[in-house]
Amino acid sequence: GRLFASASHEPDVVDFLDYHVCYTPSMRALYALLALLLPLLVRLLRLACRTALDMVAIVDRLNAEDAFRFQARDLPTKNVRIGVGLNTGEACVGNMGSNRRFNYSVIGDAVNVAARIESSCKAVGADCVVSQDTALAAPDFAFLEAGAIPLKGKSVPIKLFALVGDPALAKSPAFKILAERHERLVAAIEARDRDLAESCLAACREAADGKLSDFYDRFAERVSVLPADTPA
Repeated sequence: GRLFASASHEPDVVDFLDYHVCYTPSMRALYALLALLLPLLVRLLRLACRTALDMVAIVDRLNAEDAFRFQARDLPTKNVRIGVGLNTGEACVGNMGSNRRFNYSVIGDAVNVAARIESSCKAVGADCVVSQDTALAAPDFAFLEAGAIPLKGKSVPIKLFALVGDPALAKSPAFKILAERHERLVAAIEARDRDLAESCLAACREAADGKLSDFYDRFAERVSVLPADTPA
């Protein structure tokens, strides 16, 4: 194989692969299966995003109805908060275990990262947080960059995004304005321009119209540690 490839021109190699590999029945069957599975995987990812948003919406409704009776009992904690972490990657899925313990499970680094992302929801200030891979795979949903966040077990921070809404919200003029202002805020923080970052943060809060307060409180903490401009 190496000898043929090194002694042949690229078109000859392509023709060889086309004839001997790509058109075998097994390869045709594999390509056909992938053609069926890939759209399904995209649908599953989008369904995961919608499910995360629905979970948060249900908890918000139950809190509004005081279904957990926290307010009726005058407890210090008035509301239930949940966190959802989503990640996209390879994993091993199936029935695993032994005679003593056997169940359907999923394992892999992508699963571990998803768990770490869920644990970071409080630090990010958002109920639904996803990895960059997930955000890129579902570009029609409404995401806002949360920045590079340290995750347990990872040597470098991972860029995360807050999932704040479905495709309908992402298309809305109000969110487009917020997303544009948010990009400016992230850029100002990366440039370590405190004055500009403070201005962008105020603009984001205004565009968010009272929502995402925890999310932007975390950004306020990051802006506060930027070096102040030295007077000339």
